[in-house]
This record gives sequence, structure tokens and C-alpha cells, in this order.
Amino acid sequence: MRQSVIKVYDPVERAVAAAMERERRPYWVIWWGVGSQRYWAIPCWRGATVPLVDAPTDRELRDAMRWVEGTA
Repeated sequence: MRQSVIKVYDPVERAVAAAMERERRPYWVIWWGVGSQRYWAIPCWRGATVPLVDAPTDRELRDAMRWVEGTA
């Protein structure tokens, strides 16, 4: 019998995104896009000026998130 193998793509980036979300919960939902190779975040409060932000690096995503928080 053949066993199924589940391959986890980009484990480092996914772990970074998960750590960022733990830091920012419940205000943000954050993930790593395997296909897009970008970090993504959605603000979870009413009146957020931007519905979605993305960036190629975690540092750039943090900067974008701070900008959104500053415009709220």
C-alpha cells in the first residue's frame, strides 16, 4: 500500500506568518501565499482604510500594517 506524502511548501515563511499573526491577533489575519510568494494581511477592525495589504518580505508587511494602523 502506498502512503500519501504531504509536502509543506515554504515552511520558514509560513512559520514567520504564523508568528506575526500570533503577535497581532485579533487585529490582523496574516498568511504566506505559496503561489504568490508574498505575505498577506487583512485588518479585522471596523473602519480599516485598506481591506488587504501584501508584501514580498515580512519586514515590508509589518511596515504596511503599521501604515494602515496609523491611518485608522
